[in-house]
Amino acid sequence: MNLSSILLYSYGNSRRKTLRAANAWLFDFANALAKSGVKRLAMIAPGFSADCLETLEELDGENREIFEHNGGEHFSYIPALNDSDGGMDVIETIVRRELMGWI
Repeated sequence: MNLSSILLYSYGNSRRKTLRAANAWLFDFANALAKSGVKRLAMIAPGFSADCLETLEELDGENREIFEHNGGEHFSYIPALNDSDGGMDVIETIVRRELMGWI
């Protein structure tokens, strides 16, 4: 793998922005990447410890459709931490650490 060809973008949704504004930005971003010649896109939402149906529909479904419709060839949504035993172990470790002395 040629690491010099990997681009990493980070987007944070502040509380001052509406969810609709954040989604519109992500949709525009996926569209712009595809139209600029990017063929492969992986998206992850590490701020979510669980993916709800709305998250999956917007981040995976809608962004995938926009990206592929505008020239992208491969879209991958990387699941939330709760999608694996290892991810659940991390969450359990953090919760147990933070609740020490409380339970």
